[in-house]
Amino acid sequence: MFKRQLLSVFISALVLNAPAHANDSKLTVGLGAGLSPDYEGSDEYEAMPIGYFRYEGEHVIVQSSGPGVEVDLFKTRQFDFGPIVRYHGGRDDVDDAVVDRLDDVDSTVDGGLFIGSGIPLSALGMDTDTVITGKVTYLHDLIDNGHGGFQVKGSLGSRVMLDEKTALMPSISTSYASEDYNDSMFSVSAAETARTGLATYNADSGFKDVGASVVGTHQFTNHWSGSVIMNYTRLINDAADSPIVDDRGSANQFFTGASINYSF
Repeated sequence: MFKRQLLSVFISALVLNAPAHANDSKLTVGLGAGLSPDYEGSDEYEAMPIGYFRYEGEHVIVQSSGPGVEVDLFKTRQFDFGPIVRYHGGRDDVDDAVVDRLDDVDSTVDGGLFIGSGIPLSALGMDTDTVITGKVTYLHDLIDNGHGGFQVKGSLGSRVMLDEKTALMPSISTSYASEDYNDSMFSVSAAETARTGLATYNADSGFKDVGASVVGTHQFTNHWSGSVIMNYTRLINDAADSPIVDDRGSANQFFTGASINYSF
């Protein structure tokens, strides 16, 4: 339980990607709460705190990204690139009594790179404030003590200003996972079958999920803002067919949360 609470404190990539603040603040922090699946593929949910920060230096941007930190080495809306480190909570001490008898997947630290871009439609001659965004993230188990594999996630979204203080950010995404990752998170060995009664299953590499999310932000004052998030992820292919998901959990994964943010 402690690992999931630790993870939740830093969740932010799903919470805030807000437009620039009116006072051009260098540091923004946020706190809130959310509701998330107990483990990847679970149909049981638990409440969790949410934390967020974003710091704009002279040449770089450092901000929380999921349960971790990313450093954007190019302080420009047109191109984003840099290193990223995230905590991966693995799977242990879950509420489902059958899944809890599976081998634990230890927590670990994932690291890698991200690349992204934002293109204002006004640059294409359109009379709109809408910005189209894209991002690809590669993360690999740095310690090789948890899932032992890697994931590649791609997303495509937009930022639409509803008025001067309110922004709406819809996006779609998909993730590819290596064989080691899917084997750790979704396979069931013969020994685990004997303990749990779940069918023996070997998960291979492939596209793991598709998803869609909507983030809304509103600037109340120069310093205070609020954010809400609704995210839906659908596990697919070998991840969805796993007995851990198909028999004991659900391929439909939801996250919802809200935060209050302060800019210094």
